[in-house]
Amino acid sequence: MLLEILSKAKEASASDIHLKVGAKPFFRSHKKLYQEESLKAITEQDMQNIVQELTKKHPAKLNEFQEKGEIDISYETDFSRYRVNIYKQKGHTAIALRVLSNFIPRPEEINLPKVMEDVVLKYTKVLYW
Repeated sequence: MLLEILSKAKEASASDIHLKVGAKPFFRSHKKLYQEESLKAITEQDMQNIVQELTKKHPAKLNEFQEKGEIDISYETDFSRYRVNIYKQKGHTAIALRVLSNFIPRPEEINLPKVMEDVVLKYTKVLYW
Protein backbone atom coordinates (compact mmCIF):
# COMPACT_ATOMS: atom_id res chain seq x y z
CA MET A 1 0.00 0.00 0.00
CA LEU A 2 2.85 2.42 0.83
CA LEU A 3 4.39 2.21 -2.64
CA GLU A 4 0.99 2.80 -4.23
CA ILE A 5 0.55 5.97 -2.14
CA LEU A 6 4.07 7.20 -2.92
CA SER A 7 3.64 6.48 -6.63
CA LYS A 8 0.37 8.43 -6.74
CA ALA A 9 2.05 11.29 -4.87
CA LYS A 10 4.85 11.36 -7.44
CA GLU A 11 2.32 11.45 -10.29
CA ALA A 12 0.64 14.41 -8.57
CA SER A 13 3.97 16.19 -7.97
CA ALA A 14 3.10 16.22 -4.27
CA SER A 15 5.50 17.89 -1.87
CA ASP A 16 3.89 16.39 1.24
CA ILE A 17 1.88 13.28 2.09
CA HIS A 18 -0.27 12.98 5.23
CA LEU A 19 -1.59 9.64 6.43
CA LYS A 20 -4.02 8.92 9.24
CA VAL A 21 -6.22 6.00 10.20
CA GLY A 22 -9.75 6.17 8.83
CA ALA A 23 -8.95 8.64 6.03
CA LYS A 24 -7.70 8.52 2.48
CA PRO A 25 -4.18 9.94 2.06
CA PHE A 26 -3.84 13.71 1.81
CA PHE A 27 -1.38 15.24 -0.68
CA ARG A 28 -0.02 18.76 -0.87
CA SER A 29 0.62 19.71 -4.46
CA HIS A 30 1.23 23.22 -5.77
CA LYS A 31 0.47 24.62 -2.28
CA LYS A 32 -2.98 22.97 -2.15
CA LEU A 33 -3.88 20.20 0.29
CA TYR A 34 -6.38 17.64 -0.94
CA GLN A 35 -7.52 14.11 -0.24
CA GLU A 36 -6.52 11.61 -2.93
CA GLU A 37 -9.88 10.06 -3.81
CA SER A 38 -8.42 7.29 -5.98
CA LEU A 39 -6.86 5.64 -2.90
CA LYS A 40 -8.68 3.77 -0.16
CA ALA A 41 -8.95 4.91 3.44
CA ILE A 42 -6.15 3.69 5.69
CA THR A 43 -7.09 1.07 8.26
CA GLU A 44 -5.30 0.48 11.55
CA GLN A 45 -3.70 -2.64 10.00
CA ASP A 46 -2.62 -0.67 6.91
CA MET A 47 -0.99 1.90 9.17
CA GLN A 48 0.88 -0.78 11.13
CA ASN A 49 2.13 -2.25 7.85
CA ILE A 50 3.23 1.18 6.61
CA VAL A 51 5.09 1.89 9.86
CA GLN A 52 6.81 -1.52 9.60
CA GLU A 53 7.90 -0.76 6.03
CA LEU A 54 9.11 2.75 6.83
CA THR A 55 11.14 1.59 9.84
CA LYS A 56 12.50 -1.63 8.30
CA LYS A 57 16.00 -0.09 8.03
CA HIS A 58 15.65 1.69 11.41
CA PRO A 59 14.75 -1.00 13.99
CA ALA A 60 15.96 1.14 16.91
CA LYS A 61 13.69 3.94 15.74
CA LEU A 62 10.68 1.60 15.79
CA ASN A 63 11.44 0.88 19.44
CA GLU A 64 11.79 4.61 20.09
CA PHE A 65 8.40 5.22 18.47
CA GLN A 66 6.80 2.58 20.66
CA GLU A 67 8.32 4.20 23.76
CA LYS A 68 7.99 7.92 22.96
CA GLY A 69 5.15 8.02 20.43
CA GLU A 70 7.08 10.02 17.80
CA ILE A 71 10.10 9.60 15.54
CA ASP A 72 11.76 11.28 12.59
CA ILE A 73 13.43 9.10 9.95
CA SER A 74 14.32 9.06 6.28
CA TYR A 75 12.95 6.71 3.65
CA GLU A 76 14.03 6.08 0.10
CA THR A 77 12.45 4.36 -2.91
CA ASP A 78 13.78 3.83 -6.41
CA PHE A 79 12.11 7.07 -7.47
CA SER A 80 12.34 9.45 -4.48
CA ARG A 81 13.54 10.24 -0.98
CA TYR A 82 11.42 11.31 2.00
CA ARG A 83 11.73 12.92 5.40
CA VAL A 84 9.25 11.07 7.61
CA ASN A 85 7.58 11.97 10.90
CA ILE A 86 5.60 9.16 12.55
CA TYR A 87 3.57 10.24 15.57
CA LYS A 88 0.55 9.49 17.72
CA GLN A 89 -2.54 11.63 17.17
CA LYS A 90 -5.71 11.09 19.21
CA GLY A 91 -4.60 7.57 20.11
CA HIS A 92 -3.79 6.55 16.52
CA THR A 93 -0.61 6.56 14.48
CA ALA A 94 -0.28 9.30 11.85
CA ILE A 95 2.49 9.94 9.35
CA ALA A 96 3.74 13.03 7.52
CA LEU A 97 6.16 12.54 4.63
CA ARG A 98 8.05 15.37 2.90
CA VAL A 99 9.27 14.61 -0.58
CA LEU A 100 12.95 15.52 -0.95
CA SER A 101 14.53 16.60 -4.17
CA ASN A 102 17.01 14.28 -5.86
CA PHE A 103 19.12 17.18 -7.10
CA ILE A 104 20.86 20.17 -5.57
CA PRO A 105 19.64 23.40 -7.14
CA ARG A 106 22.07 25.82 -8.74
CA PRO A 107 22.59 29.11 -6.83
CA GLU A 108 20.64 31.16 -9.39
CA GLU A 109 17.68 28.78 -9.13
CA ILE A 110 17.22 29.68 -5.47
CA ASN A 111 18.30 33.32 -5.80
CA LEU A 112 21.35 32.75 -3.60
CA PRO A 113 23.26 36.02 -3.24
CA LYS A 114 26.66 35.99 -4.95
CA VAL A 115 28.43 36.61 -1.64
CA MET A 116 26.89 33.42 -0.20
CA GLU A 117 27.91 31.44 -3.27
CA ASP A 118 31.47 32.72 -2.79
CA VAL A 119 31.44 31.63 0.86
CA VAL A 120 30.16 28.18 -0.03
CA LEU A 121 32.78 27.74 -2.73
CA LYS A 122 35.57 29.00 -0.48
CA TYR A 123 34.81 26.74 2.52
CA THR A 124 33.47 23.59 0.88
CA LYS A 125 34.34 21.28 -1.94
CA VAL A 126 31.19 21.88 -3.94
CA LEU A 127 31.62 20.41 -7.39
CA TYR A 128 28.09 20.55 -8.73
CA TRP A 129 27.81 24.28 -9.53
